[in-house]
Amino acid sequence: MSASRSRSTLSLLCGALGVLLIFKAALLGYLTRSVFNERAFSTRVAASLEDPRVAEFAGAKIADAVIDAKPDLMGVRPVLIGVGRSVVSSAPFRAAVRRSARAVHHAIMSGSGKRLVLTVQDMGALVQSAAEAHPALAKKIPAGLSAVIGRLESLPGGAVSMKLVRLANRMRAATLALFLIGIGLCVASVRLSHDRRRAIMRLGIGLVVLALLLAIIARFGGNILSPFARRAQVAP
Repeated sequence: MSASRSRSTLSLLCGALGVLLIFKAALLGYLTRSVFNERAFSTRVAASLEDPRVAEFAGAKIADAVIDAKPDLMGVRPVLIGVGRSVVSSAPFRAAVRRSARAVHHAIMSGSGKRLVLTVQDMGALVQSAAEAHPALAKKIPAGLSAVIGRLESLPGGAVSMKLVRLANRMRAATLALFLIGIGLCVASVRLSHDRRRAIMRLGIGLVVLALLLAIIARFGGNILSPFARRAQVAP
């Protein structure tokens, strides 16, 4: 009886550990494609500008950059925010954001920078073009204007998040090994079980639940720039 109970317990442990390892391998595979990949990361960052909240935040940052360069324009900040929103919706601005996002991505992955900043450089011409309805205002926009869209150190938990991303990046080479070990443990779980049909059903349910969890992560947690994009999350 004791040996039978031990075998059943070992079967359950192998199954649970196997399913978790398969899930971890799948999660690392997703992160490799969507986060660790530089092009995919920069594309996600640029695509986040389609969110009205993100566009509003970025437009305000552009307005603040103009005011920092020309303090006498503080009185027309609401107008500048509107101009900034127009700039954010333009293709050249999004291309510039993708370039900046690639630089941030490299810094995150390599650990080469502690002060990570998403900055759009030399956007004076874009702002001047967007402000053409206000000729007097457009003339005051500096040609070499740059805007800081987000600073990592200003985000709650931002530094910790980046450390976790770097750690996961170093672990991605183990993705295939984790998957194979997980499969092996699931097979062992079935072979150790006295009721193999029930063991297979149990593993199937576990994999379905974790697949749903992975789908939720992919749908709602894939965009690494979301902390930059939400004004409510930015520290004063």
